[in-house]
Amino acid sequence: MRPAALLSVDKDVGDSYLAFAIDRAVWAFGTNVEHDMNEAENDPRLKNAKAEQLTQARRAVWEAYCYPDGTPDAERKVAPPPGRFADPMARIQAGETGR
Repeated sequence: MRPAALLSVDKDVGDSYLAFAIDRAVWAFGTNVEHDMNEAENDPRLKNAKAEQLTQARRAVWEAYCYPDGTPDAERKVAPPPGRFADPMARIQAGETGR
């Protein structure tokens, strides 16, 4: 399912560009994360690594994207600071179309 469809943006004919932009942004983000994970997995230091070590290398990249300050939300004692990336739902919930 396309990300725009999950957000119900593709139902309006006038929002076809917004739907495209959301789909493209999610694709670009995912491609970037996957590339970085593959680079971490192909690190020369992990040449003879076990599958578990390769998974840990990929997970470290994911956590670097999700938790730029290094602290998972579950371990935070206070509300998380503003994220590294903008919340895509904030504008939609506010009724803005992005145009």
